[in-house]
Amino acid sequence: RTTKMRGYGMDNEEYQLGIGCIATPVLGADNQCVGALGITGRIDDYKEECALEKLKEIIIETGETISKMMQ
Repeated sequence: RTTKMRGYGMDNEEYQLGIGCIATPVLGADNQCVGALGITGRIDDYKEECALEKLKEIIIETGETISKMMQ
């Protein structure tokens, strides 16, 4: 529910120590999730709030752009 409300999900070293991920859905014509777009990298790159905010902005904007192209 939280992920849907904020528009992205995060993996904070849950899969692999030292690795983080930010992902957003790609929505099809019926507004249902048809895929996802994500960024994976060193967790250190996600710990600085400024860097994290920029990555979230990029991934959400790109996911929305792809979703619009799918409709």
